[in-house]
Amino acid sequence: MIPTAQECTPRRGALFHPLEMPHTPDDPVEVLLLEDSRFDAATLEREFGRTDLKVNVTVTEDLTAYSVAIRERRFDVVLLDYVIPDGDGLAACALLSGTPRNADVPRVMISNEVRHDMAVAALKSGCLDCLPKESLGPDMLRDLLIRAVGARPRWTPHLLNEIRTLVREELASASVPVDLSQVQFALAAIGITAPTGHKSDWGSIFQEEETAFVFRKQTH
Repeated sequence: MIPTAQECTPRRGALFHPLEMPHTPDDPVEVLLLEDSRFDAATLEREFGRTDLKVNVTVTEDLTAYSVAIRERRFDVVLLDYVIPDGDGLAACALLSGTPRNADVPRVMISNEVRHDMAVAALKSGCLDCLPKESLGPDMLRDLLIRAVGARPRWTPHLLNEIRTLVREELASASVPVDLSQVQFALAAIGITAPTGHKSDWGSIFQEEETAFVFRKQTH
């Protein structure tokens, strides 16, 4: 079982940090691996299988497939090979940070050979760590998964409802124009609404019977 961080109740005026939607204890840890070497990818998949944790590994071999994956699915942990044919791990980090559905996901840089400058750049880009592939045995991967997933506190339905109420009230009382595109990005990043382009209307989440305020998309 993956340990979770202690929950806290959001207060008016507090900063909401990107968190994930609730998991159940039986849910597998969703891992995205960006790795162009099929041999290395197969090795890592095998090692994940030896961690004694429920893990589902999705492998992408280039930035194109990776970009599609992070737009369409939400992951718990992302491992990024530093050297890939159509870019590098730093570019992959930037794409991740710019994708609302996974902007907050913990990420780890991996490489056959880790240099000091590479590690520094990876940490500055938001990675939890930069590790040599040869170190990624089952014990290391298990610790890494626990560390990464445990760093992301869980929303509960009660907290989600409180946050929606607070956001709705703040938007209703705003004395200056609100950039709804920025609000949409932030809410999607923390898992409260669907990301841009999703078939559901992200604004409908604020349309409730007990309030006279209805938050809708702006049309021009």
